[in-house]
Amino acid sequence: MLKTFKRVGNHFTINNFFMKKYLFGSLALVLAIGFSSFTHVSSAKKFTVYPFVYGGAQTAIERAKSSNYTYTATDPGCIDNTTTECGVNLTLTTAPALNSHPDFSGGKVTTDITTGLPNGGTTFSSNETKL
Repeated sequence: MLKTFKRVGNHFTINNFFMKKYLFGSLALVLAIGFSSFTHVSSAKKFTVYPFVYGGAQTAIERAKSSNYTYTATDPGCIDNTTTECGVNLTLTTAPALNSHPDFSGGKVTTDITTGLPNGGTTFSSNETKL
């Protein structure tokens, strides 16, 4: 049996073998727990839905143009499920400037080929139509 303590005078000291075998392992474990406890977890970006009101002619070509949509601070209160365009809601990380136009480029908003109504894309949330 290996002795881990030895008596020196009136007190005990720890044997070198014990120090080499367990101290470095214990230190590594304490450091691993300490570093993992203080890692920074990034929070996901917050997205908000912003309404853009339609102000162009009711044709497929005009509905597909982003310049015909203007950001307003309030929802226009349109009724869904018709073919008369009223507005589009986009999900964005930052609020657009008041009276600005949305960005339809790069697949951010896609439009239906026959009606021109926005129907998808990476920032598309919903389309609003009116009677």
